[in-house]
Amino acid sequence: MDGTQSYLGNADSLITIDIGAIVGNWMYLDSLSPAATETAAVVKADAYGLGATRIAPALANAGCRTFFVMSLAEAGMLRRACTEHGFTNARIFALGSCHEGQQDEFIAENVIPVINSLTQLERWRNLARAGATTLPAALHIDTAMTRLGLDVTDMNSLRDLLQQDSTWLDSIDLCCVMSHLSAGEDLADPTNDQQLAAFLDIGTAF
Repeated sequence: MDGTQSYLGNADSLITIDIGAIVGNWMYLDSLSPAATETAAVVKADAYGLGATRIAPALANAGCRTFFVMSLAEAGMLRRACTEHGFTNARIFALGSCHEGQQDEFIAENVIPVINSLTQLERWRNLARAGATTLPAALHIDTAMTRLGLDVTDMNSLRDLLQQDSTWLDSIDLCCVMSHLSAGEDLADPTNDQQLAAFLDIGTAF
């Protein structure tokens, strides 16, 4: 899977993609964390136009086991690409979550929804309970990005539900609780510390 890939199509210019360099970047980022910390890869929007079905298997070959895409459609394409290259156990998260009517396909494709609202969480929980099973999910908390994620109102409501019934989330395998830094590229931006504090405070709800 190493090498380059070029796409021209109807464009007047040519971009050459060095997949080996992308893999090298992931390996470097992964090396910055302890071995127990998993480094995922975000390959939404066709890996930002670089070709997710080529890049993801190359990353999987280097050790990446968790991928984030935006939608069920992207997840299905990625699942097939990973499976074709022998990576049948890749974890694929859909950042856009599971919408009404998509539940059966999410389960069939083994896609994990990233929950962005209390309504989505209740729907996924009810699905698990109806099937007398446990379903995996990630919980996205909005700590400042104001794009996706449970907002303050949702989190307060969730806290109330858990205080009333400590088993309310038992049918959900909460495999990831996440947020999105609004200025993560600037280490000196005070928003990073503010978001971290907010995220740690939210953690007390679980």
